Amino acid sequence: MIENQVQAGAPGDGQSAGALMRQGRERAGMHLAALAVALKVPVKRLEALEADRHDLLPGPVFVRALSASVCRCLKLDAAVVLARLPEARQLELVVEGSLNQPFRPASHGSIADAWPQVSRPALIAGAVLLLAAALVYFMPDLGFFQRDEAPAPAPMVTEQVAPVAQGEAVPSSGPPPQAAPAPPAPVPAPATAPSADPLVVFSARRSTWVEVVDGAGAVMLRRVLNAGEQVPISGEPVLRVAVGNVGGVEVKVRGQVLDLGPLAQNNVARFEVK
Repeated sequence: MIENQVQAGAPGDGQSAGALMRQGRERAGMHLAALAVALKVPVKRLEALEADRHDLLPGPVFVRALSASVCRCLKLDAAVVLARLPEARQLELVVEGSLNQPFRPASHGSIADAWPQVSRPALIAGAVLLLAAALVYFMPDLGFFQRDEAPAPAPMVTEQVAPVAQGEAVPSSGPPPQAAPAPPAPVPAPATAPSADPLVVFSARRSTWVEVVDGAGAVMLRRVLNAGEQVPISGEPVLRVAVGNVGGVEVKVRGQVLDLGPLAQNNVARFEVK
């Protein structure tokens, strides 16, 4: 693990707290999304913190707490970073009147004072409900509440059939019965196609952060690969790939090893698989 220790600079060096945290992250070779996964915060909040857009964050207290967590994760001097952040305002408790005033609950009062607060529509609705309940209770035999009686079932007509002696042909009043069709021959199941080879394979030698996004913008992989872990990716091109700590992972594209050195910038390589 690469440790970065930001030394206290001069007060007028012009670097903001966000710039110091961004420089420390780039020295560590950590992608912004990997830092967001480690701290369990959205990427947009870390982007606003590094850009000193404190107006996009919940408040000064959240800004200072998130900055301290970033410094702890990146091994930065939190005192230098926090000194460049705005101070959190302290809320003052204002109590009107004297503390020795007698307590009087809000419900303490006469019924006459509370009667105007009852609205007329509520009284009308209550009266209607009481009237409907009285009608249902005192007049249960009204035809309106009775269910229609079900019609009596029609009588069943049975036909007596004379017994047939053995050897006699039974007359048939309808067409002769047809033979049951033969069951269709079973259709052989199609052979399963062999699984295609993975498009990209990541083999981690050390802890490395990897992100793979397909052409539709869906995230196929976004996490830290541990040492010795191998992850294959199969999908339709185009795939956008970002790899942090390029020296800690081997990447194969269509079975060929890809050299990440020429593609790396600040220990982060980005490329597309078409």
